[in-house]
Amino acid sequence: MTTSPGWRETTGDVKIPNPRLLALFRGPGPCELCLRWCDREPHHHLRRGMGGCALDVPHNLIAVCRPCHRAVHGGRILDRQVLDVIARRVGRTAQDVEADLLRLRNLPKEGTP
Repeated sequence: MTTSPGWRETTGDVKIPNPRLLALFRGPGPCELCLRWCDREPHHHLRRGMGGCALDVPHNLIAVCRPCHRAVHGGRILDRQVLDVIARRVGRTAQDVEADLLRLRNLPKEGTP
């Protein structure tokens, strides 16, 4: 399996970034926040400014409708609510998901000790 430039491969088939996984969080389906059927788009819990843009892993992604996506970025839906939905989906506690994301975010880039 090839990894994207600058990132090392994590365990199993998970790559960071992972366009195939992103595709699963796009397109027709229920919004994970409001449950309406819609054309979903992926939202990263740890966003670009928080070091999460390359974390294309289930623990960092949620499939949302455009209005919910705007509400999350506008602060009308709290990050904690997003994290709770992700935690329920992956079968972990919100604290475990946060800890996993911090570990993944701090993975060294290829070529660094």
